Amino acid sequence: MQYFTKPWAMTTVMFLGMSFCLPWAYWEEHKHKKQAKEALQSANGDISDPLLYGESLVSSYLLATPTIRSPRQVMQDVVGKLLSILVTSMAYFYIHG
Repeated sequence: MQYFTKPWAMTTVMFLGMSFCLPWAYWEEHKHKKQAKEALQSANGDISDPLLYGESLVSSYLLATPTIRSPRQVMQDVVGKLLSILVTSMAYFYIHG
């Protein structure tokens, strides 16, 4: 008979990861609302706080004006996506490995 050893390392990693996800989601939502508000203000002059924030409020304005992204912004997006793929694949292989 073999004793069960608790996976404290994986539990700690999962707890820390989940602890950082919620504040990060709130921060992203705050940035999105701020960008939507700024886009509406620049499109419609001076406007008070809109009732709804979302893609539909800004999409027509964003589609009308093309944005030019710097190479640094493109690289930040690519590195962010690669890091998320790396972390996800590490967790997958750790669990199923």
